[in-house]
Amino acid sequence: MRNLMGCLVALVVLAVPAAAQTNRSEFESRAFYSAIPEPGVITCLDGSEPSPSLMPPWCVDARTKVRNRLLMGAIVQTTDERVWGAIQVVMNMNLDASFHGPVWGSYVIARPGRGNWEGTWHGKHEGVGLATYRLVAHGSGEFDGLELRAIIVWRAGKGESWTGEIIDTRPQGERSLAGCLGFEPCGGWLNPVCSPPSAL
Repeated sequence: MRNLMGCLVALVVLAVPAAAQTNRSEFESRAFYSAIPEPGVITCLDGSEPSPSLMPPWCVDARTKVRNRLLMGAIVQTTDERVWGAIQVVMNMNLDASFHGPVWGSYVIARPGRGNWEGTWHGKHEGVGLATYRLVAHGSGEFDGLELRAIIVWRAGKGESWTGEIIDTRPQGERSLAGCLGFEPCGGWLNPVCSPPSAL
C-alpha cells in the first residue's frame, strides 16, 4: 500500500512540469589497453619514414602527426559500476620532436545489455610516457540522459587513472517513477529510492 501511495503521489507531481535538477555522483576508475588493432596513419613531418614499431617514438628529431589510431582495452577498477566495461579509443596527435603536443579523439565504453558511453576527449602528450586529457561522454540505453565527465592521466606501463563525475539532469519525476512503474527492478540505477548495486 505504501508503494502504491508513493506512485500515486509521483503521478500527481508529474502533472506539473518538473524542473530539471542536477544530480552529480563522483567516481574514480582505472583502465588498461590490451590491443592496438589499427596503428593509424603516422607521418614524420621532416619527410623521413616513421619507425614500424607499435609504440612511440616513431620519428627521430622530427615532428610527428598521427591520425585514426585505434586502441582497445577495458576499465578494470571503479568506484561506480556504471563506469565499467570494454573501451575503444580513436586517437589523433600533433607532436613535436620531444613528443609533446595536443592529442584528441573519440571514446566509447560498452556495457553489453545495459548501454554505452560515447564521447570525445582532448588533452596533451607530455613526453613519451605521460598524457593528460579530459573526456565528456553521453550515455545510451540504461544510461540515457546521463553525462560522464572525467580527467584522465595515462602513464606508460600503468594505464589510465580516472577522476570524474556522472551528471543526471533528467526531471526528478522521471527518475523516481522509473522504478515504481516497473521500468526497472528495485535496486536499479533509475530508481533512487532503492539502494544501487555495489561498485565492482
